[in-house]
Amino acid sequence: MKLLEFRCYHCVHCCFFVDPSESPILFDDEKEMLENLGKNMGIELRFEEIIQGLWRFIIEGFCPFYNIRTRRCNIHRTKPLACKMFPLLLNPKDGTIVVSRACEWVVENWDIVTSKPVFEIFPQEFKRAVEAYTKFLQYLRK
Repeated sequence: MKLLEFRCYHCVHCCFFVDPSESPILFDDEKEMLENLGKNMGIELRFEEIIQGLWRFIIEGFCPFYNIRTRRCNIHRTKPLACKMFPLLLNPKDGTIVVSRACEWVVENWDIVTSKPVFEIFPQEFKRAVEAYTKFLQYLRK
């Protein structure tokens, strides 16, 4: 029997933000990349520094890079790690990685999510989460 793996439903919940605390966490290089993209696209972006080198991308409503009509990211190939690893989230306060219940697939498959190793259910997202966590540890050591 093949293990059930995460499959994005393109349900919009990963790209819509009600509370700024839900917004993606970015590293310096990602913030700079988004600032350049935003400037080139005529989009004004807001960021809040969490700790030196770590930023929260303040989004109210849909992400400015999200295409509501197609339900796809306009910067998919270059989007930040926080977006690539969703529905896995990095908590900058303690460095833990958790699974977001804002994702419809996660809610629908919660029994499996809580009974299997995260890396088996979210293999691609877990790779990105490890990358983000490693980068996070490097920032803490600075």
